[in-house]
Amino acid sequence: VFLADGAQLRSPMDDIIDRQIELSQLPPKEIVKGPGVIEEIGDKIWIEYCETVANTVKELSGSLAIAYTPLHGVSWETIEHVFGLKGITNLITVPSQVQPDSSFPSTPFPNPEEAGVLDGLFNVAQSSKADIALANDPDGDRLAIGVPQSNGEWRALSGNEIGALLCNRMLQVTSGQNRKVVSSIVSSSLIEKIAEEAGVEHAQTLTGFKWIISEAYRDPKMNTVFSFEEALGYAVCSSVRDKDGISAALRFVEMAEDLKKKNLTVIDQLNNLYLKHGLHVSRSQAIRVIEHGQLPQVDFPSELLRYGSPEILGSFKILEFGDYDQAAINAGLELPKSNMIRLILETGIRIFVRPSGTEPVVKAYLEKVVDVKNVDEIGNEQTRTGRAFDSILEDLKEYLRQILVPDQSTPN
Repeated sequence: VFLADGAQLRSPMDDIIDRQIELSQLPPKEIVKGPGVIEEIGDKIWIEYCETVANTVKELSGSLAIAYTPLHGVSWETIEHVFGLKGITNLITVPSQVQPDSSFPSTPFPNPEEAGVLDGLFNVAQSSKADIALANDPDGDRLAIGVPQSNGEWRALSGNEIGALLCNRMLQVTSGQNRKVVSSIVSSSLIEKIAEEAGVEHAQTLTGFKWIISEAYRDPKMNTVFSFEEALGYAVCSSVRDKDGISAALRFVEMAEDLKKKNLTVIDQLNNLYLKHGLHVSRSQAIRVIEHGQLPQVDFPSELLRYGSPEILGSFKILEFGDYDQAAINAGLELPKSNMIRLILETGIRIFVRPSGTEPVVKAYLEKVVDVKNVDEIGNEQTRTGRAFDSILEDLKEYLRQILVPDQSTPN
């Protein structure tokens, strides 16, 4: 459900609609259709969408070999048409994953963020000597990207890496003093630095595109050119006021083509951003603190604060531990209640922790920023910080279990 501003349904309108539903009778089977009542979305809207998205980028040369999968979802017909409008008709697909199949036979859990889900795509990309690999999630609103490394192996870019590259691209191809970019508070702080260098306003919101798009179009005088969240969600086209994996894929390919003309790779461009703004190492991870059932419904910050802060996580001393809502108030940010804890560790590691709204897990978002002077330092620091994150997450998992499900925690 979307509101008049194009953003998804959110508070307080969701409560208002809910109350009206409770007061209303069920509608008759045959609902009146017509202008202003109910209109069916047909091919006309789909064609307009494809043409609008295609027109957001310049003509493409077709210089890239592109591997693609919709992960058994619904995106193939649309992305094939959109890319075809720009002259690209030779996408290399994963044959077993092209057609929609709700049983997802080759990807039991078809979330492109999950380890192993993109293996089929990377196998096709490697065997076909592709330059880039693209994947949409089953409903097509998210975009995952894989790139070849110098050793010939493929790796998936993180949502924060894709977000930084797309943000930088959007600021290169747009102009104006009223530009704006928006990201969620748990996404990489690299976006803020890229925007600051370009003299562009940056705003933060809670997680979820209903909040991101609401902020993006809150002020009609501002021109929001890019919005994103680290969970592979990007908005690069103002005509689509939601995360959209099709338009994001097209814009990313445009960028990759330009890089290839300059004898640069996507990884080269990412490293250039790190050398300029600092290496931003990030990780988001779902921590399953209970094996069966649901997490207890508690005020997350209050419960953790009542229990008290641990002194260390992963051998790092905790410098700050508190309710993010209060931290936001202290910083002058106007955000709805987040039910989230923020931690700052020595060495500057930033952690956000919040319960998932849909699963018996707690989501943790980690980031560390390191100044680097050369590409070799980037690789070394990524490895070193990755190990630190592993240790921190193990300690965090046990700490959360002690509080939320003490009967399942590991005895001391």
